[in-house]
Formats: sequence, structure tokens, C-alpha cells
Amino acid sequence: MCYCENEKSISCGVAYPNRTLYKDGLGTELVKILRYFMPFTQTGNGLVKVKTDEAEVKKEGMKMTCFPKEITENGIHYTLHGDYYFPDLNLPDAPHQSIGHYGRMRKAYLEEHRPGFYEQLILSGKLYDHLVETEATCVERMNLMISRMAQAEGIDEELKAKDQMAWVGRMNSIRQRAEETILEEIVYA
Repeated sequence: MCYCENEKSISCGVAYPNRTLYKDGLGTELVKILRYFMPFTQTGNGLVKVKTDEAEVKKEGMKMTCFPKEITENGIHYTLHGDYYFPDLNLPDAPHQSIGHYGRMRKAYLEEHRPGFYEQLILSGKLYDHLVETEATCVERMNLMISRMAQAEGIDEELKAKDQMAWVGRMNSIRQRAEETILEEIVYA
């Protein structure tokens, strides 16, 4: 990518390489804009030809300077792609553990309700670790709460052997109460 300098303006010669633009309708507006951004020549029949050839620009007495392909600014490395510099961001390699139900719920919550914190975790490369930790904490706490609540309510193997449907109903109730507590205290906090 190169730009050209003359006494009057700084121009960029990449947006429309070797194209001829008409000076009517929308083209008129385009030509006005291009005067400030690109070197051009006007032909006799009302057409404007954009100059992108380095020899053609030098013939007009302009100086041609090229932008570097890579730059480093504020500690971030950028690479030139077309007209823009894009940062070279690499995510750290992390061991792949499965993110379960609670980890996915936490991610959806962060995306929707805490976008700043979510983006901070992504940019620092800690999102995956955060989700794995949330999943492990929720599963561990859920198992602990279910066993303690079942013990406190007197639900045991004897009830399971005597009346299975009552045991299932009471265990489902305990599971729902424990999950509600976990979602409120860990996932949606």
C-alpha cells in the first residue's frame, strides 16, 4: 500500500486501481471524494482515471511512500491486510476439557449481561479456564447439596426399596431446589 504526496494534498492510490470513473450522477460525488484521497488525471471526455502506477505518479512529480507490511504499536503487533492494519492475536494453547451444562449457561449469561467482563476474559485467554472452573464448582456443589438435603429430609435406600415413585419425586424436588440455588449463587452471579 502506498500513498503519494504533492504540495496540495496527501493521496492514496489503492482504493480503485486502474479504473476510470465517470463524472455524472453518483460519479460526481465519488470524484469529489477521490480528489482528497487518490492521485488522478482528468481526460478530455470528462472521465477521471485513477493513477496507481508508480512511474506515472513519479512523472507528475509526486513522492511515493509505501506503508510497512507489519508494525508494532502499544505492544501489539499489526499486519497490513488490504487497506487496514489488523492485530495479530493468538490464543494460548489450553488443555481441552469438556464444558458442561453449567459452563455453557455461564458463557451465555456473560455474553448477554456482562459483555465487558466477557470480552476481558476472551482477550486475556482466560474464558475457557473460567468456564471449566465454573462447571467443576457447580457439579461438586450440586452433588454435595443433594446428598446433604436428602440426608436432612430422611430420604435413603430404604425409602427407595419401599416406594420408588415417592423416592423419585422427592429426589427430583431436592435436585431442582439445589440447582436453583447453584444457578443463583454461581452461574448468574
